[in-house]
Amino acid sequence: MTFDLMGKDIRSLVVDKLGLSNCILIGHSMGGKVAMVTSLIEPSLVDKLIVVDSAPRQQRTSGGESWVMEYINAMLSVKFKENQSPSEMRKDVDLQLQKTIPEDAVRQFIMKNIRKNNTSFEWQLNLKALLDNHDDMIGFPEFQSTFPKPTLFVKGGCSDYILPSDHTEIFRLFPSATIETVEGAGHWVHSEKPNDFLQVVKRFLANKQE
Repeated sequence: MTFDLMGKDIRSLVVDKLGLSNCILIGHSMGGKVAMVTSLIEPSLVDKLIVVDSAPRQQRTSGGESWVMEYINAMLSVKFKENQSPSEMRKDVDLQLQKTIPEDAVRQFIMKNIRKNNTSFEWQLNLKALLDNHDDMIGFPEFQSTFPKPTLFVKGGCSDYILPSDHTEIFRLFPSATIETVEGAGHWVHSEKPNDFLQVVKRFLANKQE
């Protein structure tokens, strides 16, 4: 699992599955990195790019472990029980995740990745692949190519995922980029300040810049 492979997966989805020749691509956090890589390796596929609280650099960590690793380990520790209703399962999993993830909104978001199997429930994400490729996932590939089309970076005002020190590399890779800040939002910009976030995105999409 690499960003390059995930970028090619996006191309396959857009062209082969959806039958489109191009798209407007938006991604948050690690998804933002996938969106950036896709635009850099498949520039003809992307008309406009929106990156939400992510920068083209190595993800900083605290305490030696990234939040990605913390979340993956928390998900792997969950024990799904058989013969539970969906509501019973969600309550049970929520209690288990609280030990590691105190933010209710984050737990609710993570639990969207649960699916039913024959007798119980399971994570639909390939957690082992994410764990095995963790170091690559918190990094960012080196590129000499650029994506010259309209690009928006949306930063949470209370988040440190896009720093002033990132601007040089952002504008090198994405020379038409603009950076907007949603004040009062943390890393989960779109869920913490949805109305403000939508206003920023709509304003960008309405811009007829070529």
